[in-house]
Amino acid sequence: VNPNFILDGTSPTDTLTIPIPFTENPSEVNPSSGFIASANYAPKPVGNYAIPGYYLPHDRQSRITDLLKSKQKWTAEDVRKMTFDDVSPVSKFCAQQMVSLIDYQKLNSAEKSAYDLLKSWDGAYRSDSKAAGIYTLCLSYIFEYTFRDELGRERFEQLI
Repeated sequence: VNPNFILDGTSPTDTLTIPIPFTENPSEVNPSSGFIASANYAPKPVGNYAIPGYYLPHDRQSRITDLLKSKQKWTAEDVRKMTFDDVSPVSKFCAQQMVSLIDYQKLNSAEKSAYDLLKSWDGAYRSDSKAAGIYTLCLSYIFEYTFRDELGRERFEQLI
């Protein structure tokens, strides 16, 4: 069973039928980094087992790890700031990739304003961030134009 693909839950071939031995479960004890960071991301496969489940992308866990590595001593305020941190380096990188594909000279003034915001975006999803809204809207269009015609309207609506 490969949990990285959409599986047919009614098919025995797509159902894990044997329990994963306890000794094969993912674990960390006293890692060299000095901490264990988790944000419900998929654990690395252990042995011959990919651990099935609904996981979040790795970017939040990567951000937490970067923040934890940036300091040795933490105050309660530092932890609070990390808890509410809304920066996604992955989203920032993807936004930079998007703008690199756009011919700026062909844009009208409104599009140039959006382009400039996206190009200088720091990856933070603050509630007042126009760039975060533009990025999210771009992703929704990319998602729709990639999958809607493949899945059909009904299945696409179920997916989103």
